[in-house]
Amino acid sequence: MNEALSGTLLSRGSPLARAQLQEFLARLYGPGADPGSKRELHCRFIDSLGDKRKELSLLDGKAPDDFFTRELDREVLAGKADWALHSAKDLPRPLADGLEIRALLAPENLLETDSLLSQGKQRLEDLGPRARIGSSSPGRRRQILALRPDLEVVPLRGTIGERIARVERGELDAVIVATCALHRLGLDEGYILPFEVHPLQGYLAAVGRIEPGTSEPEAMAAALRRLDARQKWGAVTLLGAGAGDAGLLTLEGRRALGQADIVFYDALVNKDLLELAPPQAEKVYVGKRSGAHSMPQSRINGELWRAAREGKQVLRLKGGDALLFARAAEELQVLSEAGVSHRVLPGISAAFAAAASLALPLTQRGDEGASLHLLSAYPPERIDFHRLPPDGNIIFYMGLAQRREIQRRALEAGRRPEDPALVVLWASLPQQKNIYTTLGQLPQPEIEKKAAGLILLGPIARPPESCGRAAGSLPHELPELRGKTWITGLNPLMDRETPPELVWHLPLLELQSIPIAEPVKEDEAKADADKADAGEADALKGTELSAAVQRADLLLFTSKHAVRYFFAWLEQAKSRRELDFRLLGDKRIVSIGVATSRELEQFGLCLREPEDWQSPEESSVGLLREFARRGGTGLRGRHILIPSGNKALPTLTEGLPLEQNGGHSVERIILYKNVLNPVLRGPDSPLAFLRMMNEGDEEQEELCDTWDRSWEQLGRLKAVYLSSPSTADYFAELVAAPLQQRFGAGFPGWWEYRCKGEPTRRRLAELQAHFGMLRDRNRES
Repeated sequence: MNEALSGTLLSRGSPLARAQLQEFLARLYGPGADPGSKRELHCRFIDSLGDKRKELSLLDGKAPDDFFTRELDREVLAGKADWALHSAKDLPRPLADGLEIRALLAPENLLETDSLLSQGKQRLEDLGPRARIGSSSPGRRRQILALRPDLEVVPLRGTIGERIARVERGELDAVIVATCALHRLGLDEGYILPFEVHPLQGYLAAVGRIEPGTSEPEAMAAALRRLDARQKWGAVTLLGAGAGDAGLLTLEGRRALGQADIVFYDALVNKDLLELAPPQAEKVYVGKRSGAHSMPQSRINGELWRAAREGKQVLRLKGGDALLFARAAEELQVLSEAGVSHRVLPGISAAFAAAASLALPLTQRGDEGASLHLLSAYPPERIDFHRLPPDGNIIFYMGLAQRREIQRRALEAGRRPEDPALVVLWASLPQQKNIYTTLGQLPQPEIEKKAAGLILLGPIARPPESCGRAAGSLPHELPELRGKTWITGLNPLMDRETPPELVWHLPLLELQSIPIAEPVKEDEAKADADKADAGEADALKGTELSAAVQRADLLLFTSKHAVRYFFAWLEQAKSRRELDFRLLGDKRIVSIGVATSRELEQFGLCLREPEDWQSPEESSVGLLREFARRGGTGLRGRHILIPSGNKALPTLTEGLPLEQNGGHSVERIILYKNVLNPVLRGPDSPLAFLRMMNEGDEEQEELCDTWDRSWEQLGRLKAVYLSSPSTADYFAELVAAPLQQRFGAGFPGWWEYRCKGEPTRRRLAELQAHFGMLRDRNRES
């Protein structure tokens, strides 16, 4: 004989609670239920404290969390009932000890809205000034007054029918009710309000006892599992992406990205990390910079739990650490309220990355620097230097625009103008910039408009020469390199063969934008044109860019960098009224690969097949093959524009006409320059020891010990990954040339050399033939 669906179930007795109970029973006994099970479930009704004390307002926040659940839950804990059925949003967080949610039921019609019921069916905007609106929710009151601060929100209690009756009697002008409640009672939904609602609004929760070693009858346990919506939900991971360098991502973070179905990422996240997500994963930009919020935080919160309820593995990717000045508290609160499984994975915050790059101890024993204070400079009125120890290390986030206010408040609190200050921009990235100054001069340094940076005050901000540290942004001593692979490109994760823990990321190149020039005199125009033809332009006129875009029928993007600089240029031209974005509307788009297509999507350009397409091979040769395979359809007489850098290979500009022979034209426009990483030319470069010993300066003889240690460490590398022909050239300049001068050959033969693409492999072979292979660490053989 099949087991019975038996036990005692409690519910409140209001009309809405009874309607919810009927819905629960219909689904318990309905499709999917064991047809042989007996129905012996006994239902009993109990009034809660909220039902008994209708005079108590919920708007003042003084009502207990279990206002609508306490009496029922106590009966369950006492063994007088097996389960209690609640509106899920009424549950206290956490539940009383000994209780758990046995099933969470989604409403049959998930109406995630609130309705306004008013006299004459008026909309919110139509209500007159000082109109009285009844509500029992502090959140609803806040949202009402944000839209209509001239209205009066009054406390409202009672059943749905009692609330509507107060409007009909003229006691109130309107009331706000959950749309799903009206639907369950068969009432008209009224005017839908543009409000964010509780994530569990409309859900029902069956709460039961936690009793180790015992459980419900198996038939009832199975029935509750069948009804539990959480069985099909996904989970949310909040992940700190690190300060900027993609190599700072943790191993667990890499695994989480690789399992994500959808990624919500912030503005300062390194976009290279998105390539670690599965190709089919959706990427949603939710970044916020000063004055430019892509999405309100309340909407981000909702998107996270809605995606999880669709069964997706959701990854919330945040810059730095996920819990430090990252709005994580709001997201975690909503996920907890929604009952969505979630976890947090830490990241390396900008403060720690900046300190590490400069070898700055964040705390020290003794009186100076014994404490560390991480503060947000926004809003500035909260900055209180009186509460901070005078000798502590202070690091301000979001402070670049507040430098003058930080200075004023610090001086008013008794700090001295000569106290040290340090501004660190783009911490951990190749373009990191360190500006040593004083509190008195803090507002003076010019800082690029959209830079990300920190302000450091206290002993930690002293210039390196004043406290015995080596000057510069990079330490002389090399890190432990045994068995590691040197990644020479901008993306530390580009070599799929190397796990992150075995990566040494020292980029050999830097990309620099070519700004739009101010108007030039006529006699200067020819010289500018000659430099542009040679790929050496220092600036390009916005009118030239506008003309090039207007001429183009097809835009061909060969890298994500080309996409970024193309749109940066468009933004500059637009601000100077030299270009209209609507020019892009009729252009066809061709992308060289997945990473480039993703970057286009970030700027609102999605490929629309068959007019637009993406090369299946991420190389110029592969793109030419795809052009040939498509037969040049629709290209005859077309003008193709290729935004690129100054070191782009001529493969496409030479190959397209030959491959297609379609009577079309090809134009390349240079948007950015690929240059040797300036840091590596300075005395603080980790590779400085190579050239110093070859310069013949007598003072450099003291670096013999440094040479021996550094060369021994560098020689322990396992492999070098060259990302482009230009990185091969820079490697030859910085490493092979000085080694050839010292040993007679320049390429260490015990290293493995891996290259991205055939052009890089060919260039490497040419350079190795020129400089020779060094087979021994101390001499050529």
